[in-house]
Amino acid sequence: MKSLKMLLLLMVVTAVLLATSLPAFAIGFVAEEVYESVFVVYSGNSLGSGFAIGKECIVTNAHVIENINDVTIKTYSGKEHRAFVIGIDEAKDIAVLGVDGIEFPYLSVADPSTIKTGDDIYAIGAPKSMAYTLTKGVISAQNREIGGNKYIQIDAAINQGNSGGPLLNDAGQVLGMTKTQVFFKVILLFDDFR
Repeated sequence: MKSLKMLLLLMVVTAVLLATSLPAFAIGFVAEEVYESVFVVYSGNSLGSGFAIGKECIVTNAHVIENINDVTIKTYSGKEHRAFVIGIDEAKDIAVLGVDGIEFPYLSVADPSTIKTGDDIYAIGAPKSMAYTLTKGVISAQNREIGGNKYIQIDAAINQGNSGGPLLNDAGQVLGMTKTQVFFKVILLFDDFR
């Protein structure tokens, strides 16, 4: 009987030690590395976020671009660069930006077929001008259709300034682009820009 109690105690201690050595809420990417591909976007009096999907290609929301002749991006290291608008689709709320002579590390795009309700997601942006803010949530619903566009509904906290930032899965891959609403647009054409 004594050896059975000792064995049970040893098993409990071993289980506790193993459980505490595993991170319970660790993410599968290094945020600071991802930040190298994310930008604060200024246009006129507007501020938002954007991210690189190709070496010389940045995307953001179209509503972030207040003045197509006045666009500046700010990198994680604090450098500012003038950007130009390559294309803009106000109906889909997407703007594609370029920066002459500079290449940025870009984010990989997740396979949309892997998205599941309940998955952890991460939004990066500049809410209320607080650049490089990471928030976590879950996918609440998929395939929400609003105005003919498909969205992913999430519960992560976002505010003005998050618009145009990336929505990432646990591996740091892009699922879509954030908007300052409860819904996040799924962009399936990122590979076309590479």
